[in-house]
Amino acid sequence: MKRLRIIGIVVVILMAGGLVIYLATPKEPSYGGRTVTAWLADYEASFVTNALKGQPRSPSPAMQASGRAVKEIGTNAIPTLLHLLKAKDSPIKIKLNSSLDGQHYIRFRFQTARQMQELAAHGFFLLGNDAKSAVPALVQFMQSQDSHQQFLVLNSLLSITDDQTVLRPLIIQSLHSSDQGLQLLAAGQLNIAFPGDKEKIGFWIEKISHVSKVSTTSTVPSNPPTAK
Repeated sequence: MKRLRIIGIVVVILMAGGLVIYLATPKEPSYGGRTVTAWLADYEASFVTNALKGQPRSPSPAMQASGRAVKEIGTNAIPTLLHLLKAKDSPIKIKLNSSLDGQHYIRFRFQTARQMQELAAHGFFLLGNDAKSAVPALVQFMQSQDSHQQFLVLNSLLSITDDQTVLRPLIIQSLHSSDQGLQLLAAGQLNIAFPGDKEKIGFWIEKISHVSKVSTTSTVPSNPPTAK
């Protein structure tokens, strides 16, 4: 009886909280009867599985299907991706997840802001240059005080554009970050895309040698450094 009472209380909390979150969430574009975030969640699940095997971008069937769906949705996905990228955990969501963590009967948890931001980075990676209209908004996100968000934004920009006037200032800015993962991403990109800057930026060699020896504090990067 006690177990049923607990489950009943949790279900009521979920329904009430879920309704509040649903009403606050903008309508999403869809493809094949599924929203863009549903497709990205599939992509993320396969990405994590492959990352554990050392092959994060290995084209599994789920990742291929999700990639095609996001490409079909195209630029209509950009407002949703930007909304996901700026996600913050509301007090009610934090309380709901905390309540859910206090029981063991229901495994469901509401998506955290960090999880939503990572879905956005996957979406921008899949859209690539098709998301170039989002570049100005992404550049603004680099002023965030959240280093994890900055990490994902820089990754997204590297997937979208090779414009040096956009990337170079952000890469140099990221070298000064206190987040080691963001430092490593920036130093790697500086080496690949702007080799001439090695001599101009005195701290570069010290920075790259330092961050290459430490473990990063960020999660597995959505978009690993690539040459442009």
